[in-house]
Amino acid sequence: MNVILTYDLSGSNGPVKSTMIANGYSKTFISNGNIINLPETTLFHPHKTPSQALIDIQNSARNHGVRVTRAIATELFGTIWDALPGEVLR
Repeated sequence: MNVILTYDLSGSNGPVKSTMIANGYSKTFISNGNIINLPETTLFHPHKTPSQALIDIQNSARNHGVRVTRAIATELFGTIWDALPGEVLR
């Protein structure tokens, strides 16, 4: 179900993001042949629901001793959207 998740944390994002990536989330996705590089605290998953994504980020944050201060997850495709593909985050 192509879900996009964006979130803010009370602490460091690095370990949380690494755990999410290890669990199948991605910093990029491909649309119309273009690689879309997502902002720092935004991830994509091709097979999760928005509810599952919110549970995943909360669990990952908790496991790393931080909390999610805000988050939103939505189905990406099938809605009207546009993007600036951006540069690859280092």
